Amino acid sequence: MQKLYKATRKNKKIFNPHKSNYSKRKINHATPYKWLALATVAVSPKKKIFIHNGKKYYYTISFPYCMKGYFYKNKIIHIYGKKSLEHSLKKFYCSGYIYTFDKNRFSGKFRKKCKNMEVSFNDEIPLKIEYIEDPVKEMRKLGVTFEFVDITKE
Repeated sequence: MQKLYKATRKNKKIFNPHKSNYSKRKINHATPYKWLALATVAVSPKKKIFIHNGKKYYYTISFPYCMKGYFYKNKIIHIYGKKSLEHSLKKFYCSGYIYTFDKNRFSGKFRKKCKNMEVSFNDEIPLKIEYIEDPVKEMRKLGVTFEFVDITKE
């Protein structure tokens, strides 16, 4: 069985097609790459802010080679933060949930601009919901490499 994954930091029960307004809710996204779904389990935007020498900065990530469509093979994530890679990973990532779907039953469509890496959906119910205590540890098990950029160095 081919699988698709979606991750969130809170188990919001967002996959409930029995609610009357479900189809009007925002579209969600899933990917065939578990590591990529895990990369989205981040702290709330307010907690990503820090002040350094009177300037406001944000812990953030990027996927090099994304525009070329290579990042799903390379599994490289750039971490933008301060002090060190480990410090910034702890500030950016938090525990969360990963939802697993059966791709064959999936009702969404692949988005062309994402080169078959992401699908949009409205009404699929997951096969499994799993709590992830440490998404960084899980991504490393899946072969993800993190590269650190200290954004406080000018």
